[in-house]
Amino acid sequence: MIAAMAASGACAAQTSTVGSGLTNFPDAAGTEGQSRGTITLGYQFQHTRGLILDNGDIPGNTTTDAHILYLAVNYMLDDHWEAHAELPFIRKRSSGGPGAHRPDLLTIPHPEAEFLDDGNYHGAWQDWILGVSYHTDWGRFGVEPHLIATIPSHDYSHFANAAIGQNLWKLKLGVDFTRRLESSNFYYSFGYSYEAWEKVLGTSLNKHHFRASAGYFFGPRISGRIFVNARDGQGLTTTEVGSDRTSEIWYQHDRLTKHNYAIAGLSASYRINDAYSVSVTGARMVWGRNVHDLKYAYGVELVRGF
Repeated sequence: MIAAMAASGACAAQTSTVGSGLTNFPDAAGTEGQSRGTITLGYQFQHTRGLILDNGDIPGNTTTDAHILYLAVNYMLDDHWEAHAELPFIRKRSSGGPGAHRPDLLTIPHPEAEFLDDGNYHGAWQDWILGVSYHTDWGRFGVEPHLIATIPSHDYSHFANAAIGQNLWKLKLGVDFTRRLESSNFYYSFGYSYEAWEKVLGTSLNKHHFRASAGYFFGPRISGRIFVNARDGQGLTTTEVGSDRTSEIWYQHDRLTKHNYAIAGLSASYRINDAYSVSVTGARMVWGRNVHDLKYAYGVELVRGF
């Protein structure tokens, strides 16, 4: 089941960990297969420190902290088709100070750009995540192709370490494969998605998403999972962006930069009863280029089947 896809990327701007899998618990929530739909209320906290350059160096110690609250709904339209909808609310702050993201320094004025890097929390609704997926079998694998659209909920500011997102339209097409071994409580899954992004300054920003996980059902109520998710995409490196804080490229750099990463983590789920389950997760970035270094993230979800 595709769930809470946006919230895992809600750290936004240069952190941009969309698709990291921090809140995607396939087959582990305990309500799947028993209910036609699920409602998920989730919370995440993400902390970054430093920017990983294109050569792997991490200069400086600028930090960001993001609190993310989201509501996601998944509903089976019939025996195969499933609809998905989600919207996160994000509060974020940066310790970087005013030097790097000052709208008043830009050669081309952008009065729509709010000054956000003042050390305080700033919050707003981020992007709608709307999509459909199809459940079927292929040999011994469960297969779930999906089509997911990311649509900004409003015209929010993207120019800041504390920005809640990149304010861009995106469309993701992919597929996931899941297999539970016969006579075993062990399962594993892997998947790939290609995501087309709205162009910025004529630059293509499309992304490849890769993911893999393995899980185990310790009993009828408790399950655990390990996962690795990665993204590689088009865009500019930190070297190509440069250090001219007055240019249009600098104004757009939080959108233009590649933001490549790999994130690994652990999750656990407990089925409270036939209707409710709760999941917890923890993760960190294990590799990155041209992206803020995600030191740790943790989250909790309450899922209700209906």
